[in-house]
Amino acid sequence: MYTKVKIETEHKIAKSQKEMLDKLLELNPEDCFAVTYDSFQDEYKIWCGNHPYGFYENEIARRDDEIIKLRKEVNRQNEIIDCFLETSKENKPKKS
Repeated sequence: MYTKVKIETEHKIAKSQKEMLDKLLELNPEDCFAVTYDSFQDEYKIWCGNHPYGFYENEIARRDDEIIKLRKEVNRQNEIIDCFLETSKENKPKKS
């Protein structure tokens, strides 16, 4: 199992590409990061953190479980709709 790691995140802003690269070089090797360029503000937005891989595996497993639950619910709803459609066909008055 995975050891519990305190998740720390930080947001940084850099005004130039050189400044952005310098900030990335300051990160620890095990840190994750994401960089986006904001053209409206003309700056780089940097997210950095230390999410362990177990965090992502747990998130994926949770989403997979949620997808299975949703598919079961869709199937159940489809069965109810089919039942209503069949009932309405049976109860439809016949034309003389």
